[in-house]
Amino acid sequence: MFKKLPKKTNHRLKSIESRDDEELTSRVTTALLGARLRFDITVEKLSARSGVSPDEINSIERGKALPAPPDLFNLCNVLGIQMSSLFQDEG
Repeated sequence: MFKKLPKKTNHRLKSIESRDDEELTSRVTTALLGARLRFDITVEKLSARSGVSPDEINSIERGKALPAPPDLFNLCNVLGIQMSSLFQDEG
């Protein structure tokens, strides 16, 4: 299920493998990056507050990987995002 990632990438990131992953990645990227920019928080500050490395945050925001659930939870908490909203179909 998980693809090996390059050595430079943290092992807690999940590679994008399917259309469902692409849709979820788009939702996560849009929500996290949008909130970070809206609150004018740097990647470094978000990293310090969430415990997620700056490299991981950059990979997530570029849509290159999905965070592990605990990291997603921490990022959402810091940015005031309801984690469940990322998994709801837009209707």
